[in-house]
Amino acid sequence: MKIFIRPVRYLLAAFFLCGLFDAVHAAPLSDLRAFNGQSFALVRNTTRDAPSRIDLVLFDPITKEVNSRRPTSLACDRVHLGRERIFCLGIPKKPGQAGPADFTVTDFSLHPLFAGNVPGGITVSRARVSPDGAYAAGTMFVTGHSYGTDTFSTEAMIIELKQKKLSLPPLEYWDTRQDNARVSARDLNLWGITFHPKNPDEFYVTAAFGKKTYLAKGRIGARRIDIVKAGIECPSFSPDGTRLAFKKKIGGEWMPAVLDLASMRETVFKESRSIDDQIEWLDNHTLVYEFITPALWAPKTNLMQLDIDKPQASSRLWLKDAGSPAFARSMQNN
Repeated sequence: MKIFIRPVRYLLAAFFLCGLFDAVHAAPLSDLRAFNGQSFALVRNTTRDAPSRIDLVLFDPITKEVNSRRPTSLACDRVHLGRERIFCLGIPKKPGQAGPADFTVTDFSLHPLFAGNVPGGITVSRARVSPDGAYAAGTMFVTGHSYGTDTFSTEAMIIELKQKKLSLPPLEYWDTRQDNARVSARDLNLWGITFHPKNPDEFYVTAAFGKKTYLAKGRIGARRIDIVKAGIECPSFSPDGTRLAFKKKIGGEWMPAVLDLASMRETVFKESRSIDDQIEWLDNHTLVYEFITPALWAPKTNLMQLDIDKPQASSRLWLKDAGSPAFARSMQNN
């Protein structure tokens, strides 16, 4: 009996020391207000035992190192947050249940403020909240499951959170223009919305038509979208609003990249394999994104971090078994 018990005891001790026990076995957090003033992120757990659970991650804003990880009572495919608002898109359905993608909006106490569904959306793709908490944005696949094919169709939406309902039409019905001429292409798709951190009426989004992708700039008040630049997908504003992270197709694979909005200069970073994510900013110098690698039973999804001040540096692991990172901007130093 002693031979059996000791190894188990040592294994449990190692489990605690590695910081794994908190995320797997701790009681789910049902209120995040106690973490105000700390640097934290929300991520989607990607292990097979709880693939939609949203976890809270505390980290050191100087070293970027993760300090702890705790499960929350939230569960969805994509999560994002702004000031006192959390947007959870793609709520898990019961076995055998079908239908459009569901979402819920909560405050930091995780109290539901309102919920709904996206009539045309089936598979969740992207989610964002404006830093001031006024708007949420989501992208769903209507047909297809990947941006790497020619047979997908998307629906992008912006929700006015104060209205507590889908009061705005999908972006596909807005006035989209290229060189001031209306884009009337039947294959127009829009996805990957990102809000300006200092002007929530302004956003950038990916537009695709005629087998080409473009960066486009939108104004919520005008319900207008203007094509800006070709070859940029899934933009993401830096916290200071001066740059966009995006994915750049190089030789058939997507690489992480950054666009300086003042000079419109692109910097592309090397990655060991293609990425397909709307990159997030940990701070003004560090990118975090999903990285999927093949595994024996199922692909593994981890979060990588990349220092953009060191163009030749390689990305490194930020957090295992996690996706959909969202950082609490107002709670950290940028």
